[in-house]
Amino acid sequence: MCGISGVIQRKNQTSDRSAIDKMVAMQKHRGPDGEGVFEGPGFFLGHNRLAILDLSRDGHQPMELATVKGEKLVIVYNGEVYNYLEIRDELSKKGHAFRSRSDTEVILHAYQEWGADCLSRFNGMFSFVIYDSAKRILFGARDRFGVKPMHVRLDADTFAFASEIKALLAVKPADGFDRQTVVDYLFSGHINHSGRTFFAGIEELKPGHLFEYDLRNHEYNTRPWYQLHDRVRPLTLSTNDAAEALKTLLTDSVKLRLRSDVRVGTCLSGGIDSSSIASIAAKHYPAGSFIGITAQSLDPSNDETEFARRVAEHSNLEWHTVSPDDFRERLLDVVRTQDEPFGGLSVFMQDAVMREAKRLGVPVLLDGQGGDEVFLGYPKYLQALRFPPPRVMAKKVASALGWIEKREFHDELRLKFPKEVDQAEDHLLRYRRALNNAREAQIIDISETNLPQLLRYEDRNSMRHSIETRLPFLDYRVVELGVGLSLAAKIDGGKQKVVLRDAMRDVVPAQILSRRDKIGFSPPDRTWNQYFQSLWLDHVSGSSRLKEVVPGLQMGAYESLSPSSRWKLINLAIWSETYFI
Repeated sequence: MCGISGVIQRKNQTSDRSAIDKMVAMQKHRGPDGEGVFEGPGFFLGHNRLAILDLSRDGHQPMELATVKGEKLVIVYNGEVYNYLEIRDELSKKGHAFRSRSDTEVILHAYQEWGADCLSRFNGMFSFVIYDSAKRILFGARDRFGVKPMHVRLDADTFAFASEIKALLAVKPADGFDRQTVVDYLFSGHINHSGRTFFAGIEELKPGHLFEYDLRNHEYNTRPWYQLHDRVRPLTLSTNDAAEALKTLLTDSVKLRLRSDVRVGTCLSGGIDSSSIASIAAKHYPAGSFIGITAQSLDPSNDETEFARRVAEHSNLEWHTVSPDDFRERLLDVVRTQDEPFGGLSVFMQDAVMREAKRLGVPVLLDGQGGDEVFLGYPKYLQALRFPPPRVMAKKVASALGWIEKREFHDELRLKFPKEVDQAEDHLLRYRRALNNAREAQIIDISETNLPQLLRYEDRNSMRHSIETRLPFLDYRVVELGVGLSLAAKIDGGKQKVVLRDAMRDVVPAQILSRRDKIGFSPPDRTWNQYFQSLWLDHVSGSSRLKEVVPGLQMGAYESLSPSSRWKLINLAIWSETYFI
């Protein structure tokens, strides 16, 4: 697995080989183990490899499969199908013969047997493209929740796809910034929700979607193959039955994600989600002591190290901590790694954990991402669903919902981009309405507003250091169970994640399960914010591009802006410099 890419010339049957070579080269940091290219009639498919399953040459990509009629299937693939052994057994009984131990080959045979319907059988994270020579098509797909990325660019001359946007830019410069995405970022903070990117003309294949590109007439079509809204059914389980069902599914999800031919560890913040994953994994890990890595904040007010230590001792983890103190030194690299602007400094904490995993030689990390969306863990849900939060959290809740946001850029943005601001407001209004219903709130946070951008941050940070992260809470069975459960199963008064706390009662230390605060991957804001003014002077005050986006912006505005808004402008300015927008 690692990075995939491809280029098709739409106007003729010859391709520029240098284009795919550039794309592959731009993705080399996504995996150190080599790369390969497949040349077809009028197109190239490329792959960078980070080997996790079947480290032999039999697992290398692009991988080909000859069909009984003499045609061929060729795949480039990024991700893992965790239940590949079970699917392989089923296919073997149908007469399929395998030459490798890889999940890549299982995908090829599954597509050969079931066509597009194979996708519903996969439990995993993936983006892949298959060349089907019999049908003369490229068939591409992305996993249910978009854990693994795929970006596409379609114009009059070419169709190209890649795991990273920078690979597409290596072939052809961007057409400028996408106005709607920039306005969304500054106005509401909702990004990665529409299929658009910050780069005009470059989109992402949406989560749970597939595409077919017809190589005969050069038509490109995409459609959803999975939609959470259609899959969730209201569940009426008793408290005990709900907890038992969750414990069984989450345990199986973790065990599936421990399948690896390399060492596996976990991110451990000390919160309920990461502690649940770490505790289950430590019990079932087959290869000795299980590693946990914790990012220690330099700010005592949001440091969770003591909670992580309790989990590490309870589960006998080989525990490592890292204290990131190199914010300024890492700034440009992290911005470039992310491809697009991001919403907060916690991305730097995550980057530090991935670097530590690389140093320790742990290529796979489990993570608790998704637990808050699936079990209503964010403080904002309390207020949205009319449960009074603790007083200390009230301001954070209101701010997260946009109810007390200063909207510093409102007038300037509306003057410059009235249509884009109207669309951003419409999306924000739809989101606020959804928050009146627990299940709708979860579906929109998982599908649009919250999870997609967090998954983008995690994929870029992990792949930058050749680390694969696996997310047990985003096993589709766990998600469908969690969203289907009643509100009472997830929130009881002011207590959140009730069913998860009940399910983990004999697994996670009681001190962790009794926690009512929410810290997460919080950075040392007090320490790092001190750099903002110098960054503003270096990047924002003289940025002609930002002054086009936010007319009338002056250096004097710095003091009147919230730290969040300051960061957005700093990040946007550095991003535009980095990618020559």
